Parts: sequence; C-alpha cells; structure tokens
Amino acid sequence: MMAGSWESYLEQQFPGFLLPHTERCRLTREAAQTFLERLGLGADRLPLLRGMSLLAAHDGVLHDFATYWLPELVRTLPSRTHVEQRTWRSGFHGRLDIPATDRLHLAGDRSAFVTRARRREFDLPENILVRSLAGRTQRLLESLQAEGLVHGQGWTERAVGALSSLRLLTTSTLLREVPEQPIESYHVQAAQSARHSAYRYALRWYEAFVDAMDHDDPERLAAVLGEGALRPGDEPKRFEIAVLLSLLEGIERRLSALGDYDVCRDLIAGDRRQVATFTRANGARVDVYYDQAVLPTGNTLGPRDRGVSHYLASSGRLRPDITVRVESADQQVAYTVFEIKLSDNVSYAASGYAEAIVYRHEYPTYLAGWPKAVLVTSQPTQGKPRREDDVIALAWNDLAGSAALDAMLERVC
Repeated sequence: MMAGSWESYLEQQFPGFLLPHTERCRLTREAAQTFLERLGLGADRLPLLRGMSLLAAHDGVLHDFATYWLPELVRTLPSRTHVEQRTWRSGFHGRLDIPATDRLHLAGDRSAFVTRARRREFDLPENILVRSLAGRTQRLLESLQAEGLVHGQGWTERAVGALSSLRLLTTSTLLREVPEQPIESYHVQAAQSARHSAYRYALRWYEAFVDAMDHDDPERLAAVLGEGALRPGDEPKRFEIAVLLSLLEGIERRLSALGDYDVCRDLIAGDRRQVATFTRANGARVDVYYDQAVLPTGNTLGPRDRGVSHYLASSGRLRPDITVRVESADQQVAYTVFEIKLSDNVSYAASGYAEAIVYRHEYPTYLAGWPKAVLVTSQPTQGKPRREDDVIALAWNDLAGSAALDAMLERVC
C-alpha cells in the first residue's frame, strides 16, 4: 500500500501534534499548506497550534525578552512627570501652591487652599507596547500550560521560565503602573524611536507574535507552522501517530467512494477528543479516538477494571491506543479497538496481541462487529486476517487497505 518507512510516511502527513512531549522540526511551506488544507481546523483549536508553533520557532527570542531585556528596562522605566493641582477646604495635605491659594483668598474664598503634587506616569506609548505585549504573552503561555503543552521539560523549559518572569514583572514592578491597550502603529513607532535596547528586542518578539497569532492569510500561517512544526519526542509515540493516520486514510478512502460524507478533523492534542469524525448524509458516522478510555460508557466496568478497583483501590482503566466508534443510519453502534506495538521482537508483539484479547473480553457489549480488536505492528505479519478470529493482527502498512476495515465500516457503507 504505502511505500517507504512509517517515519517517512509520518513526515509527509504532518498532522500537527500538540502532545505534551513534542520535539521541534522544520517543514517546507508547501507541506504545511497541504496539512492546513487537509485539516480544515476549527477556529477554537487553531490558537493552540499557532501558539505552540510560535514557541517552537522563537522560544529563544521570548526567553531573552522576558528574562533579560524586560527586567533591564523595568529598572529604569522611562516616565513623564504630571503635576496635579487640588483645591482643599479648611485645611490641606501636601505641598501648598502659595500663588494659587493667594489668588483664591484675595477673591474672598478664605477657606480654600491649593496644593500641587508631582506624579510620575509611565503610560508612554513605547511602555504601553511592552506592557500589552507582556500581558498577551503571559495569557498565551498560561493557556498552553493549562492544556499541559508547556510543562517545563525539554524544549518548553524556557517558555516556563519566561512565564514565571512575566508574572513577576507584571504584578510586582513598575509595569503594573502601565495600562494595557490594543497595540497600534503609533505604539510601534514610539518603540522604534526609544533609546533603550529593550524596546527593539520587544519589537522582535512582537513581530513574531503578530505573525503567528494575528494573521489569517493561509500562506503566512503555513510559513509559521512550517517554521515551528511539532512531532512526538519518542519513537513509539510517533509510530502510534503513523498508524492513526494510516487508519484515517483508509476510512476516508472508503467513504470518499460513496461521495456523500463530511469529515471534521482535530489536532492530536492533550485533551484527547475525537481526532476525526466522518459523517454521511443519512446520519451514519464514524468517530476516531486516540489514546482515550472511551469504553465502557456509564458505570459498567469490565472484569479487569472491576478487579483493579476492588482489589487494588485503583481507578485506572484500560485505554486502547485507538478506538473507532461506528454508528449506522438507524443508530446501531459498534466499536473496534486497536493496540499498537513498535518492535522487531516477536515476543513483544505477542504481548500486544494478548492485550488486544483482554480488550475483547473487557468490552464484549460494545465490540459488536468484526474485528473486535486489532493489533497493529511495525513488523510484517505472516497470516492473513481470519473472520473466525475476533482479534486479528496487521502490519502497519497493510492497515489502510485491509479487508478488516471494509468489515468495520459495513454499518456506514
């Protein structure tokens, strides 16, 4: 079916990983453009992908801005002096403005006193740019941290350091005296003309930030994603994703022959909702989940989960690598689960087959079709799938073209 290694197949697909532990790589703009067209990503998820791609490509600029240049600027933050005049009655506090008070007294207002106070104000346009940029960056990093994507290990370590610095600077220094505002051209021009080098470094981060987060032009967005592409950091996880994409390719190939289906794709992200949903006009649908405990629904646990809960006081549940939910037009539902093993060791692959058998007996009510469970391996399989076997094994590059997928999708086809 697919020539070449699973690694090369994975590189061609570029599925936009947002798993907690990813590594950085670069792609061509054309590859990223193809990915965006294939994904059809919903607007609610796109900021996550943009934000992580921004960090992957420019985390060094962010770290220097947040942990060096911004602290340096705060030590000598430029300001303007504002003189505030206030009129008091029957007494006053502060420095008396004698000429202004005398004028009131000569006019007959003997109980009035006028004071003058000098106050430093830090709302210069260049300061507003820096403060607003710091605040927006902080909120982006906090949202990525809440998703478990920025976690202080690997390449995201510097982003966590930047977030800690920004939190301190915006709450405990003179920056808190600067208002946040939408950044406009006159703020940028003021920063370009300002003397302190921190402003020019802030502009470097600002330009990268705006390019990644604020432009909707597909070509510019593809350039951002290609520059800061992400993929899982460890080889077994990358293999799982390759298998997942191969499965999605096989499902879409079959449904495209029917000509009346829609597909909604999602990022392979930390919160693990469906990575793809295929829907036919007659109401039939296919939902694909990755690395989630989808089954069983409700409070019904299988024998393994019941035993672990009772004897070991553990709420941990079996979690297949992939779960496919197939619903027919008359709302009949069946699931198929997939276990994935990357290894040339036959014994290790056999252990994966045993896990697939456990799934088959853990979820008998839900695994109503054929096959019920599938082991997908990186090594070739010797035997062909047999209909009398509820649990089968397939090599990864045979998956998309396998008759097992035809059987799995009978309810929607």
